[in-house]
Amino acid sequence: MTSTPETSAPSPKAGGVELLPLLMVGAVAVMLVIAGRIDRGVPAAGGASQPVQVADASSATAEASGVSDAERARIEGVVKEYLLKNPEILIEMQQTLEAKMDEQRTAQMAGALKENAQSLYKAPNTPFVGAENPEVTVVEFFDYNCGFCRRAMPDIAKLTAGDPKLKFVFKEFPIFGKDSEAVARVAIAAKNQGKYWEVHKALFEHDGKLNEESALQVAGSVGLDMEKLKADMAAPETQKEIDETRQLAEKLGIQGTPHFFIGEQVIPGAPEDLYDQLQSKIADIRKSGCSIC
Repeated sequence: MTSTPETSAPSPKAGGVELLPLLMVGAVAVMLVIAGRIDRGVPAAGGASQPVQVADASSATAEASGVSDAERARIEGVVKEYLLKNPEILIEMQQTLEAKMDEQRTAQMAGALKENAQSLYKAPNTPFVGAENPEVTVVEFFDYNCGFCRRAMPDIAKLTAGDPKLKFVFKEFPIFGKDSEAVARVAIAAKNQGKYWEVHKALFEHDGKLNEESALQVAGSVGLDMEKLKADMAAPETQKEIDETRQLAEKLGIQGTPHFFIGEQVIPGAPEDLYDQLQSKIADIRKSGCSIC
């Protein structure tokens, strides 16, 4: 069984939205007509009266808008009674809406992946670890101050160490404010000294929240030339890399971290079985190939 994905994001609900309160509000408009038809009775095929479902909320609202105040109050009473007796209808509506939204997101993601495959998998200056000419490429969007990214790091290290034909690309996506962006600058600048992977690992091993000061201390412990590092941090190319990653994340609909891409497949978050999922999807690419990477 696949574990529930876990992500970090600037908002309290990174992995989704609470749909039920919204549905309860929207249901009233729909149920006005449903309740009116329940009260009047819509003939079924066998001649008995039964409730009918209204699929289009906008048309339901339009139909309901023509009733008088007295009629509206009567219908609202029926709505309340119906919902109290049949609260499961709201759950059914939520499940249907979530399924539809998932289908839409999947379709949008597929199109976005195809359109942005070059920037995602083959951007020339993006830091990576592993094979120069890989069989499979994995991409991660992450933030050094993301707890779930930290939890994913041992799996990533294990995966890259055990697969010499794998390339793991790192997209610096600092979503937790100025401190995270400063840390990303340190890591990107370390790339110019050939020490990106060493700094990347050391930053995730750091105890506590990272900021520019602590990130520079980590970089110093790895043995970087600090004057060059600070100059590279301030270089326009460093900011450009962060900006381009943000633009790419927006095109792909990424709102939280971590977020993994393997060919046309996606792993949002850091499920408990992340290592197994990554291995499985990598094996799929090796077996079937990749049309976009």
